[in-house]
Amino acid sequence: MLQHERTCKSPLDTRANRLSSCATRLSALLALAIPVGCQTTRPEPKISPSELFEQAEEHRRHQRVELAERFYRETLEADPQRHHAHYWLSSIHEQQGRLDQALHHLDEAISLQPGDIHHYRARGAILLEQGRFSEASLDFTRALQIRPTTADFHLRARARWSQDDVDGALHDLERAAELAPRKPGLHFARGLVSWERGDLDQAERHFGNELVRFPEQSEPWEWRGELRFVRGDWDGAVADFTELLEREPQRSELYRKRALAFLRRGDLERARTDADTAVKADPASALNYAVRCQVFTAQERWEQAFQDGQQAVALGRNQPEPYLARGRLRVARKRDDRARDDFQRAVSLGANHAESYFRRGKFLAHHGESVQAMEDLTACVERDPTHARAWYQRGLLHRREELQQEALTGVITEDSPALEDFTRALQIQPLHGDARLARSDSWARRNRFAEALADLRQVLQFDPEHATALARHESLMERVAPWVAERHRQGVDAAARGDLRAARIAFEETLALEPDRDEARLALVQVLLEGDDTAKAREHLEWLESQSAETSGSSTSLQFPVARTWARLLYREGDYAEALDRYLQAQKAYAGPGVAPRFLAERAECNFQLGNYRKAMNILEAQRTSFPLNVVEEAFSWNLTGQCWERLDRHDEALRSFRMARRINPAFAEPGFHVARLLEDGGQIQDALEEYQELSRELDLFAAALRRQGALIVRLDQQERELDAELLAATRENSLEDSPKVVASAAEDPGLIDWEDCGPTAHHDDTRSLEAMHGQWAGEISSRIPGRQQLQ
Repeated sequence: MLQHERTCKSPLDTRANRLSSCATRLSALLALAIPVGCQTTRPEPKISPSELFEQAEEHRRHQRVELAERFYRETLEADPQRHHAHYWLSSIHEQQGRLDQALHHLDEAISLQPGDIHHYRARGAILLEQGRFSEASLDFTRALQIRPTTADFHLRARARWSQDDVDGALHDLERAAELAPRKPGLHFARGLVSWERGDLDQAERHFGNELVRFPEQSEPWEWRGELRFVRGDWDGAVADFTELLEREPQRSELYRKRALAFLRRGDLERARTDADTAVKADPASALNYAVRCQVFTAQERWEQAFQDGQQAVALGRNQPEPYLARGRLRVARKRDDRARDDFQRAVSLGANHAESYFRRGKFLAHHGESVQAMEDLTACVERDPTHARAWYQRGLLHRREELQQEALTGVITEDSPALEDFTRALQIQPLHGDARLARSDSWARRNRFAEALADLRQVLQFDPEHATALARHESLMERVAPWVAERHRQGVDAAARGDLRAARIAFEETLALEPDRDEARLALVQVLLEGDDTAKAREHLEWLESQSAETSGSSTSLQFPVARTWARLLYREGDYAEALDRYLQAQKAYAGPGVAPRFLAERAECNFQLGNYRKAMNILEAQRTSFPLNVVEEAFSWNLTGQCWERLDRHDEALRSFRMARRINPAFAEPGFHVARLLEDGGQIQDALEEYQELSRELDLFAAALRRQGALIVRLDQQERELDAELLAATRENSLEDSPKVVASAAEDPGLIDWEDCGPTAHHDDTRSLEAMHGQWAGEISSRIPGRQQLQ
């Protein structure tokens, strides 16, 4: 019996010992797993919500998702007010695709802690993923109201873009770039959105900014190359594709794109080399054969072009590009019916393929089918507003209609769809010479000669030997020459009577038609200086100086007036030393019988401002003795001489000079004030009072002289009452105390704002970074930019 009891107790004892050992060694987590029967013998330790949350955080950091979720839930059961547990539990739900549960916990977190920026950002990111863009935008706005960050501006930009608010998206991307100018991708995204909006200048600028900061990235190089191709900048496109090929020489599509850029530039051999390389690198690509077919077509190597065209169609029967390449080959070979079939097939394969509509529209226009051609070209620009060639071709059709209408009615309308189409083409491709010639012709038919000549000069700037542009320019200049001369004379008359605005308009219109009319440009500079528009005057002077340098051997007549006008401009800007150097240059360049008196006066002014008072007076003395001066010039000379004497503390000589200037030209008020001021400073109050009384008789000087006269009367009364110095000082002190005081208010400190970028959202630490979201968005934007079709 006892033996039986011993044998029965031994397993219990063994189990008790084992449980005791485990209890001392295991954590509170394993203690929860002890059977209920044993808990009566050993009480379970109480775990606080803080400890539960810490264990949940530990599991989350070590990627133990299930245990983290369990402990976050237990934390919330113990303390439902812990908003951080709701936040991280929502993150786990999002990882597992349970977005509705994730949103529920974020709603709870926001209700418990409405001032936490991460809660709004996390909820906005989930709403963005669900396509609830307006709600997401509202959450990002709330986050930005708490603290502006790069992440939230970037995310709100994506939400706004998804709602087709492109301007709002650009604004947010701009703010994000201001907060984090060194963050990659922001300028690139601005470039993509700008391109989608049709602002190609801004797009290229943003791509350039991205490359300046992050030249190691590939995408901006490729996109800028494609944008430059669309804009007709073949050299720029070649440069960008070349830069990228040096880094990624294995990409056949880059050789294909560069081959097209070479082809458009007219460099057929290099285009052929790149097309061959693309085909060898990827012989299964229909696009590579299609591009080489275009190159062979341009080289008139018909058999090879036909073979590549057939191969392209065989490899890409469901792609429009091979049919377009073969159709263009058939057009070159005068096989119009088959070309029509190819273009028709391309359109049927790509309902949104702008290039297909362009090719078919151009083909129909060439064959006189204007109505159908207009429909196709309109469909092209609707699908791709950056298609410059389509705008140009449609402009030609509109111009044909306008000429027919003008022949019937004899009236040229001011509104012109053709002009609008040509202008749109040039906004996209400023180097499109045919579009510029066509627009020049439209301007000329409407007697808009300035615009017509400007377009012709643009063509000649890029191709000085362009025969058509030269002939049209010469013809137009013959038509406008009498009008230009009359407009210049009107500008001279307006300047003489002091009408600066009318003179400026007349001279600018003259120069718009005849930019080489130097006398008009110099006259315009004088008008601009009189109107204090020194910036514009500087532009014109730089142009004149460049022209003078180019023709220095045959046109020295410009050197003196340009140098003198430069001196006047520099004097106005306060650069007296440089102005004096320019005056000396002008004197050397002057080829006349003697330097004009006003020129010497201007030199004297510069010396006066530089403190060379004796030098200034010597120049003025030479001026008075060498030239018969008029009243204004002589009075000015004596007035400046008086100022020089005053600076040298020779007040008697200064008084004599000022009085001489006043006596020569009584209408010249400045010397009179100088005389009265010197008398007042010398204590001759009565004499000063008489000077101010004399000045007050002139209407223009009445107010200023009367004020000084009143002040002197007060001083004279004080002297007549023979007040002693102490009483006078006390009176002055009291008057100062009674005078109103101006107190400068201190600028309110707006407080420091933490503009640092918060980096990837904390909510996405376990899923995806902001950079990954940015890359996804860039892909979505690129899918909405149809201009890349032109590279096929």
